[in-house]
Amino acid sequence: MPSEIITECSKIIAEKGLNIAFAESASPGRLSAEFSLTPDSGKILRGGIVCYEVFVKEQILNVPHYLIKEFTPECIEVTKYLAQQTAQFFNSKITVAITGLTTPGGSETKEKPVGTIFLYIITPAGT
Repeated sequence: MPSEIITECSKIIAEKGLNIAFAESASPGRLSAEFSLTPDSGKILRGGIVCYEVFVKEQILNVPHYLIKEFTPECIEVTKYLAQQTAQFFNSKITVAITGLTTPGGSETKEKPVGTIFLYIITPAGT
């Protein structure tokens, strides 16, 4: 079952006549799955893409390689680009992109330790 907050968000999105889509790296499919279980899912959920691997970010969502090379796959610059591309792909009014360091062995540093999460959300009111 979806959490209470996801159910409430889904209801509000439906009441406003909006829809939502996801680009999920750090939460591979979890957000899309949660929203799909709400009573309003058929009214609001456009879709989602799990982009855990770099090649999915680059080849499907067209993230420029230089962004990943310069900033790493887990950064706000890449997360923003994922949100923008996903918004276009799904023609969504609300788009959520999430990347982050959930386990050791990625691009973690002292300034960006494991547990760091990046969210970029596009709404009709802004980002």
